[in-house]
Amino acid sequence: MLPMHESLQTVEPALLYLTDRKIDDGEDSNSFYGVKRSDSIAFGHTTVSFGKNIDWSALKKASEGSTRDEEIYLEVTNVKEGERLRCCC
Repeated sequence: MLPMHESLQTVEPALLYLTDRKIDDGEDSNSFYGVKRSDSIAFGHTTVSFGKNIDWSALKKASEGSTRDEEIYLEVTNVKEGERLRCCC
């Protein structure tokens, strides 16, 4: 396995994303984007969180094993849409 710089060893990484999903503006929604497709492409950045009360070494160990003692949940904690590009078709 390739070495990873210490600054990237986090359970809350920042990620870039690209999606063709419509923004979900429903009152009951816990997500930023819904399941419906848009006629445009959006890109931006987000932060995700792996698990509760877990550190990098525990996350690394769990991801390298063939089984896990506990489930590790993924939560999107921040979404910032940068731009939306309209399709011309």
